[in-house]
Amino acid sequence: GSGDINAPASGSASSDAVLKGTADGTEVKVDAVNGIPALSITLPDGVTLSQLNSDKDVKHKDSAAYLTDPTGTYADTTYTGVEIKGRGNYTWKLDKKPYQIKLSKAASLLGMESSKTWILLANHADASLLRNSVAFGVGNYVGLSAAPQESRYVDLYVNGAYVGNYQLT
Repeated sequence: GSGDINAPASGSASSDAVLKGTADGTEVKVDAVNGIPALSITLPDGVTLSQLNSDKDVKHKDSAAYLTDPTGTYADTTYTGVEIKGRGNYTWKLDKKPYQIKLSKAASLLGMESSKTWILLANHADASLLRNSVAFGVGNYVGLSAAPQESRYVDLYVNGAYVGNYQLT
């Protein structure tokens, strides 16, 4: 790849997916690369990605989210009334921002246990994108109750712009 963890990987195993979950009803075309699910978030009217990234404590309510799985393992689903905000302390200061999304009601995303609140870990300081996943696995193996039980990787799009690969937990 290009070495840029924010750029989609290139490869012959790509397939196109059309995300229809935008708040204004428009379609956003994304490239679902190598079977990685895509999460597309449309912020409320007038809210930009720059505004989302300017203050981690501002909650942007009435966003829409569309989750698609190009493998067809999980159903493509649209969520409305989604709240998104920044999260983290040190990690919020990095270029690739982590987020918290809150659904209007608990739901199972990509086969994980149902929850209302979901975290999108940016993993910006880990080019391998494996450190948190391995730590979660070890934590679960030794019985740490605070370790997330499951996570999945998704390609995140905000207002149609590719933001990067994130770990959804």
